[in-house]
Amino acid sequence: MMDLLKANGSSKLAQLAVAGAAGSLLSTLLFTFLSRPERMFQLAEQWGPWATLVFFGLYIFDRRVAQGVGLMRESAVATARVADGQQRLADAVQSLAQQNLVRQKDTEMVLDALAENSRATLSELHRLAGEVEQLKERIQIP
Repeated sequence: MMDLLKANGSSKLAQLAVAGAAGSLLSTLLFTFLSRPERMFQLAEQWGPWATLVFFGLYIFDRRVAQGVGLMRESAVATARVADGQQRLADAVQSLAQQNLVRQKDTEMVLDALAENSRATLSELHRLAGEVEQLKERIQIP
């Protein structure tokens, strides 16, 4: 049936619907057999060799579900590890950003102090230049 769906160009949704219906049927049979085992023997008497195929299908279905659950569990653990790693990375980036901010503030303070010192030095140089001019005029140096 899946080949027919593929040949007709059906969507993946149709394929999933068929697989879901088959899974639902198998899980219903499995639940029925587990809750009332005598039904398994009645089915074996009525269906004959086909019952063996159904029982084998249920067994395979049960194994595949167990594998799927195991894979989902492993995937969840791996996803959690990745999330932890990304959280550690985000924390490290945040720490670096904070350190850079502190350094930037320190640099701004140093630059502000240097600028103030430069202004004071320039002002003092202008004052001294004025005094030198006054001294030159007193002693009359051309």
